[in-house]
Amino acid sequence: MKDGAKLGRWLFVQRQAKKRGSLDPKQITRLNELGIVWDLLVDIWDRSYQFLCNFYGREGHYKVIVSHVEDGTKLGVWLNEQKRSKKKGSLDTERITRLEKLGIV
Repeated sequence: MKDGAKLGRWLFVQRQAKKRGSLDPKQITRLNELGIVWDLLVDIWDRSYQFLCNFYGREGHYKVIVSHVEDGTKLGVWLNEQKRSKKKGSLDTERITRLEKLGIV
């Protein structure tokens, strides 16, 4: 809530309207200028991927223990989930490619 307005709900409605193609392009532009994240799941994946790259830059390897947390993100859990999803065949091809470029098997 901000000044009595339910901003979370309002933003949810804007995201849904954009998905349906019913959000005015001018509104999309204005929201883009504010840095609105349109797909939260994609944003979370991308941030976790960046944390993994940062981890490598600092540690020199990708052997992230399951309990490791990076800036509030359970990086070890996330990495294990990516590996599990790949084995099950449910990980997106583009994400597989990005992880394989890092040497993640």
